[in-house]
Amino acid sequence: MLMPDILKEQISIRNQNLHFTQTGEGPVVLFLHGAGAAGSNPFEPMLERLNSSFHVIVPEHPGYGYSDKPDWIKSIPDVAYFYLDFLEQMDLSDIHLIGNSMGGWIACEIAIRNTQRLQSLTLIGSVGINIEGVSPPMYLFDKTPEEIMRLALTDEKIIEELLSIQPSEEQEKINARNMETAAQYVSTPYSDGLHNWLHRIDVPTLILAGDGDDLVSPEYLREFEKRIPNSKMSILEDCGHIPSLERPDLLNSVFREFVGNL
Repeated sequence: MLMPDILKEQISIRNQNLHFTQTGEGPVVLFLHGAGAAGSNPFEPMLERLNSSFHVIVPEHPGYGYSDKPDWIKSIPDVAYFYLDFLEQMDLSDIHLIGNSMGGWIACEIAIRNTQRLQSLTLIGSVGINIEGVSPPMYLFDKTPEEIMRLALTDEKIIEELLSIQPSEEQEKINARNMETAAQYVSTPYSDGLHNWLHRIDVPTLILAGDGDDLVSPEYLREFEKRIPNSKMSILEDCGHIPSLERPDLLNSVFREFVGNL
């Protein structure tokens, strides 16, 4: 069986270029990456599992990868409004919205504003809220890339493979730009008051936590479950902060079961 092509695309929204990867046909899955990843790379194992029956779209957030970053996008809520324009311009509907880490934060900011085009929401190791008495996500900007990797991942083989990669000069520039954007968006990894508006999310929601995630605790993710109606939380075993990379088969199975029961 031939696998669908994975295509690199771009679209202009308010005169700003947004780059994205898309593949497959069927119901739309919009996959929003975290602060440390641009484009599809950490998600390609998941793309290959979903594109047989879904139309999967993975954007590079404004300021990441090759996407423009206008000066009027200064925060995660701004990014959420930008994606609402993206959904409208692409005329996407019945979307299964997935967000990993910072991508989960963006997804929540989208959903509290407008769920008209959404069918479901999946939050994977999401950040974005600040709850008194609950430890917030770990501050990362005083840590080396290797330290972050070892906090985020559990599979030593994958960690060693990633550490052995020698990025090109162009990729080094992209990585530096990504980190500059991340420092602006998530130096404080939450929106004041977002937790007060999670009740507005009116689509079925799946909240996933890796049992080996040392960046975002299950206790923290339970706060999303408490505040989002029609939500449920599951723990992914032997998995860290990026299950699409470490446990794509497990994530694929859990996600398909979730949307299959809608």
